[in-house]
Amino acid sequence: MIPFPYVNAKSRPLMSFYGSQQQELIARKLAKEAKPSTSARLSKFFIDTSRNTALNHQFYGKINHLGQPVVTLTEGIFGNLPSPDRPVICLDYVANAFGESKTLFDNLMSLDPRVAGGCSARDFNSAAGFIKGISENKMRVYRGWQSAGKLHNDHLINEVLPVFLSSYAFPAQAEIESIADFMNLMIDFIRDVGRDILITFTSFVLSPKNPIYTTGLAFDIMQADANDQQARIEMMDSDGYQNLVTTMNKGGFRCAFRTPWTMVADLSSNAMKKRMKEVGIETPEEMFEEYYIQTYILDQKRLTDFILQAYYTFLNKSSRISKNKYCADGSLDYVSTKVRGDFGKSGKELKQQIDDRLLLQVYLEARVKEAPVQINSTFLNRVLNFAHAASKKRGLTDGFKVANKEMLNLDSRFLSLKQSSFPSYLTSPDSFDNMDEEKRFETGTGGSGIAPGARGYQTGIGGSGIAPGARGYQTGTGGSGIAPGGGSTGGSSGGY
Repeated sequence: MIPFPYVNAKSRPLMSFYGSQQQELIARKLAKEAKPSTSARLSKFFIDTSRNTALNHQFYGKINHLGQPVVTLTEGIFGNLPSPDRPVICLDYVANAFGESKTLFDNLMSLDPRVAGGCSARDFNSAAGFIKGISENKMRVYRGWQSAGKLHNDHLINEVLPVFLSSYAFPAQAEIESIADFMNLMIDFIRDVGRDILITFTSFVLSPKNPIYTTGLAFDIMQADANDQQARIEMMDSDGYQNLVTTMNKGGFRCAFRTPWTMVADLSSNAMKKRMKEVGIETPEEMFEEYYIQTYILDQKRLTDFILQAYYTFLNKSSRISKNKYCADGSLDYVSTKVRGDFGKSGKELKQQIDDRLLLQVYLEARVKEAPVQINSTFLNRVLNFAHAASKKRGLTDGFKVANKEMLNLDSRFLSLKQSSFPSYLTSPDSFDNMDEEKRFETGTGGSGIAPGARGYQTGIGGSGIAPGARGYQTGTGGSGIAPGGGSTGGSSGGY
């Protein structure tokens, strides 16, 4: 078989397709050879967050033990990693685990453990093997935790906002007289292109746009591009790679299969659980409660902030409404202009004008487009009624909680994990005659969001990270350990 050129970020589509297929087989063969024994399971040493394989868990670290989308808190939970040029962090117990593994590996790489700190080619232990880019010096970390909030904010401002304003808001400036008009136009925008963009924070967190580094569980020990197949295969083919895999695995880590220089904390390993206990965390379940917050709590703030920022940008660039006046014969008579009523208002004043139900509708319209959800307007309105009823009774945050819960119940990715089907109370062809009936139905189901008879699941921490059919799936706020509204610290600075 003629080998294809190594795939990288500049590869042409055709060569990238065939090259990736060929090089994927090579990498899988090398991964099997890197295991200490033929009887050991590949999933003990590797994790793949991007493919539908036995190693796959695309939501690893992004959903908690109750199946709820989560992100890390932004302070008080991190530890420093050794880096050559800038601060790099991850979760504190993960950093502690790496410190021990790093010392063991550095010593292994050196003929004399006393000089491991300055390990070079001259004092290198050839019997331990060599990995280019790692073995030349003591092990360092080049990439660690990233803020999902900052990545999402950058995505909204740089990719979503310009398209919405230029293609929808400015051409329709004469019809926009209030923030409600602006939000309704945003709904039209979402219906047209929502499948190609990610407005809501929850959908962004669950998407490939949000890398595993935002979980605080992963870091890179070598500088390389994720699309560089040559670096991937050369590393896995190094004679020191098995020692690296073994050493890191004993410390509670698995290697990312697609980027073998990425180490991912294995939350099911005894070594990692031991490190958790050293910082006062007894179980992985408790860790998710203490270190993470559910994304629906942040959905409300981030969507509101985005709408306000978009509207402010629109008002600043289109402060006057211009309307054409025509004569009886259809010819232009004159153009009237007036200052927009909202121009000059404060953010607080504009925020008070946002209707809760309309905000929930923007959110749900986006979630339907962003996830593999196929429901018609009748079912969407039913979810909207549920969410709005909850918001009127217990506050807007609870409305977002209900909306998020029902969207997960309709998401085919989560349904496959639960081995369940669409909840009958959402997909029944019989529509409710009025809002009161819907509220009574919601009360009757107890708000669990699970179709009667559907099997639950837990996001097991080991293996693929999912235990299909396991007991204990819940949809309450229980996993976050955060009071509704907590954890919000503001947008573009990297917080939430």
